[in-house]
Amino acid sequence: MNKIIILLVFIFQTINLFAQPEADYALPKNFNIQLKHLADSTMKRIFGEIGFSKNFTMSCLQNPCAKGYQYANTLASNNPCTSEPQDSCKEAIVTYNFVKKDLPLSIKMLITINENGAIVYIENNPYGSKEVSIEKQNLLSVSEIQKIITKKYPKDSIRILADNKTLLYSHTRIQRPEDKDKGKGKLNSASGKRLIKETKAGKNWENGFIYCAQSYNPRKPKRIFHFDALTGKLLSITEIYKVTSENH
Repeated sequence: MNKIIILLVFIFQTINLFAQPEADYALPKNFNIQLKHLADSTMKRIFGEIGFSKNFTMSCLQNPCAKGYQYANTLASNNPCTSEPQDSCKEAIVTYNFVKKDLPLSIKMLITINENGAIVYIENNPYGSKEVSIEKQNLLSVSEIQKIITKKYPKDSIRILADNKTLLYSHTRIQRPEDKDKGKGKLNSASGKRLIKETKAGKNWENGFIYCAQSYNPRKPKRIFHFDALTGKLLSITEIYKVTSENH
């Protein structure tokens, strides 16, 4: 998934909420308030005001500013999560999690304030420019979707994936997998994919969250199942196979 960098240009306004009888007692700057405001605004742009307030909570804010710090493509820092005010670091790694228990949805972003405004970098951003509707956020948890799968397919040993591909978002219709064995017929140990089934629900599906599951039946080829994360309906099945000269 393409990573998207969003440039937010804004004007800082200072609001004096308290009377300050002497200049020496001026309230200190707190860049973390500004950084969190930018992060919250980005979440509202993606999930809407209602979706953000109802479904997400900030789980961590880190100020990564440190000598030798590098975040390229990792958004990782050894600095602890903090809620303390600070006036020296104009950068934050902010992480949000879905509030519903047993639902593996998190969004991490890097916020950087500079002289011209701010840059918001969302890690592995799949959401595009369209807002995710509140209806699309009514997601099943892992245990709920697994219960539906086990009931519908009791003999197929299908289990939800336990990695970063458990829950995905697609802002467009699911694309047909491309076979990797197209070519000159040379022996190749890489894996190929073929779409072996697309259900009626899959053909009518347009965008949203998808749960990915895998079959663990040793007597059958490895298969990946895609389920609508709202309803639990099967959308498609993709088969994974070894590419050899026999496939041509």
